[in-house]
Amino acid sequence: PYYAGKSNKKIIALPHNLESLVPFQKSVLSGKASPQDFLSEIKILKKCHAVFTISREETLFLSLFGVNASYLPYYPTQDVERFLLSIRKCREVKSCTKINQILMLGSAINPPTEIGMKDRLHFFKQNNFQDLTLRIAGYGTEVFRPIIGDTKNVQLIGELSIKQLEQELLKTDVLLICQPASSGAVTRIIEFLIAGIPVLVNSESARSYFGFDGLLIYENDEQLIGLLQEPLKTPKLPLK
Repeated sequence: PYYAGKSNKKIIALPHNLESLVPFQKSVLSGKASPQDFLSEIKILKKCHAVFTISREETLFLSLFGVNASYLPYYPTQDVERFLLSIRKCREVKSCTKINQILMLGSAINPPTEIGMKDRLHFFKQNNFQDLTLRIAGYGTEVFRPIIGDTKNVQLIGELSIKQLEQELLKTDVLLICQPASSGAVTRIIEFLIAGIPVLVNSESARSYFGFDGLLIYENDEQLIGLLQEPLKTPKLPLK
């Protein structure tokens, strides 16, 4: 933006999150760890004529620092939307169901995702649910194999092809998400709600989605245990 500004060009930024606030993240420009480089990121965004964020909370936060920020929530492309709607149609028989199979899907190379997935793995090992199966999928999830060990109700399925993902979305009863406090918004939430799959999410990960039908928020392990015993309904289709 500094160089573009010298040429009198207008700059529009679409940050997917505030990179300097992601836990355990290091700036590729300065090498500083989060959140030490925060003011540098703010300084850059203030140079932009307009900034659009996918996080409602970040829009307010950036506005307080004098950034011309607006909220532009994430919604999948038409091709992805069609795929998700086809999953919803095939899942129509699951109008109300008891939770038996849980999917935890994410990229383990992302620090907040890895921390949250590891935390829920320990939760499942400690509670030894007899009638629940947790399936772990996503890029880099092989790192969890030593933690899983011989835990019978946890299955590591790793990276998925589109066809394999489709089968998982058809079979699972609910998506489980857990992340520590971070920036941005978890785009997978609205994707699963479009697909007609309820989402169990810790409060820190629910940012920008509070009040969505089919989003079940837990504040602690006791609340999650209670929610896992409740029957689920197909979420209403979220509005674009």
